Amino acid sequence: MIVNTFEQLSEKVNLRDVFYVPSYLDDYFFRPTSQLLICEGDLVLDGDLRLDWGELNALAPEGTWDLNGLIVFGNLTLGGSLLNTDMDGGPVLLVQGHVTARNLVSGGSDIIVMGNADISDVVFANYNHGYLEVKGQLSAGLLVMVDHSYDLEDLNVPVQIFEEDDGDEDGGPPAHLVQINGLLKRPVSDLDDLKIQIVEDGDVLNDDAKYPVWSTSRSDD
Repeated sequence: MIVNTFEQLSEKVNLRDVFYVPSYLDDYFFRPTSQLLICEGDLVLDGDLRLDWGELNALAPEGTWDLNGLIVFGNLTLGGSLLNTDMDGGPVLLVQGHVTARNLVSGGSDIIVMGNADISDVVFANYNHGYLEVKGQLSAGLLVMVDHSYDLEDLNVPVQIFEEDDGDEDGGPPAHLVQINGLLKRPVSDLDDLKIQIVEDGDVLNDDAKYPVWSTSRSDD
């Protein structure tokens, strides 16, 4: 792992030849002096990847850094989850290859994956800041994408929640929570509770609801 300014990185590679990079990122994340953490091949971590301000410094070489993003010129494989818990912002993440993780929480960061994303449990976003794009196929056990910007054209997810509802007239629970709780090891009272479970525990879905278990069981039918 190395740290480059955007200017230094641009002397070696044109990011837009490798990644889809929205132009609005240029004003802050890709200014000439912006500091970026670079992985020049595959990145494999046993635990979580925390994609919040200041958290990337744990992966960087020793020094004092003001990191605006992580760029992986390969695959990103996590034993834990990809967690951007700050709903208002966070470093940008660009992955040239595929992403494999337990959960993916998309908050205020811009997360762009050029390959596939295989998420065993939950892909979660519940705020109008940030952006998630997966150019390949996104597979997961559960997708919760409420009031969030995204580009996910190829979804391989059996339960997809794109909006909240207020419950029925008789005071019954909201339909989206009924769907979600049918998959969880421990029921939740709302989406904030689900986010807390993902961040604090990680192992949230019933075993038969996880990817690729649900996909394999369907193909065997």
